[in-house]
Amino acid sequence: MFEYHSDDIRFREVWILLRQTDGVDLDRAQRVLDECKERDSEWRYVQAAVFYYRSWFLECKRQLKKAMKLDPENEIYRSAYNDLIAMADAAKLEGNGLPEEKHWYDGCGKTCCYCCIELC
Repeated sequence: MFEYHSDDIRFREVWILLRQTDGVDLDRAQRVLDECKERDSEWRYVQAAVFYYRSWFLECKRQLKKAMKLDPENEIYRSAYNDLIAMADAAKLEGNGLPEEKHWYDGCGKTCCYCCIELC
């Protein structure tokens, strides 16, 4: 779903971490992203990839939407977004929601958690 497509040195370490076969260090990948001051469309795409690897699908979707808004002509962002939506639709057809849906909408028994309201 996510492909490394840029020569942007800011994200090279993140992509290397995501492609490790002996265990992905998602915490380190997130720290590298957090150190970036500029949060452009490429940053949003890479952040979405980290969220995807964490199985945080709603956050992944949110970042992909922001990346597409910042760079609407980028087909790679759109393709990743469409793949994510297709995965969600397939999960719903099988009677499974994405794991995130329970967390965001009824994880604490409320429609939208107070702790999550900033992210909505």
